[in-house]
Amino acid sequence: MNEENGKLIVPFTDLKYRYFLYRERFHKALDQVLEHGQFIFGPEVAEFESVLSNYLVSPHAVAVANGTDALILALKSHHIGDGDEVITTPMSYLASTSAIALSGATPVFADVGKDLNLDPEAAARAISERTRAILVVHLAGNPARMESFIELAKKYNLLLIEDCAQAIGATLDGKYVGIFGDVAALSLHPLKNLGTLGDAGVILTADEDRVAWLHQARNHGHSSRDQCKFW
Repeated sequence: MNEENGKLIVPFTDLKYRYFLYRERFHKALDQVLEHGQFIFGPEVAEFESVLSNYLVSPHAVAVANGTDALILALKSHHIGDGDEVITTPMSYLASTSAIALSGATPVFADVGKDLNLDPEAAARAISERTRAILVVHLAGNPARMESFIELAKKYNLLLIEDCAQAIGATLDGKYVGIFGDVAALSLHPLKNLGTLGDAGVILTADEDRVAWLHQARNHGHSSRDQCKFW
């Protein structure tokens, strides 16, 4: 807290204080990475993916640079792009929409319900012959009505994507969000509920074939150190 013009200012968040609390552990972990020298996709990343997938009861967790990349790669891994429409909520951080546009598809807004999440009935009315997916956001850790979205996705053969950027650890009917849809995206931005010192993201999926593609896509299409399968 600090004072400004005679008023007591309480910041929304204090990242420096969080750093102060865990400073010793942060530096110990950093020293470990500096010692082995694997700064990209090192053993700590693989360990984190394993721990997170076990915690969320998701078959696979694929770490990427940030939550936006997680959304873009989730869309591209299912071949969603030019000419396709993706229904989503207008009430979210802009990345939920920009990821759709950056994948080449067209974002289509449907209204929110009383829970401030995407409304299943409104989403149903927005479906067209070009609709390929529904991107649901669990706003502020409050789970959306996934049972209704699962039924809707099955009825119209649509991909169901969960944006869990603000909802890591949130549960619905005893299950963690992120495992209800076909694929999910998490954000580890410093301001999220599981924030890093920099930025990162994670893709959750149960699809073995998608995982193989995602592991290459997150690293420029490399299938090995000297081979690139795609851009």
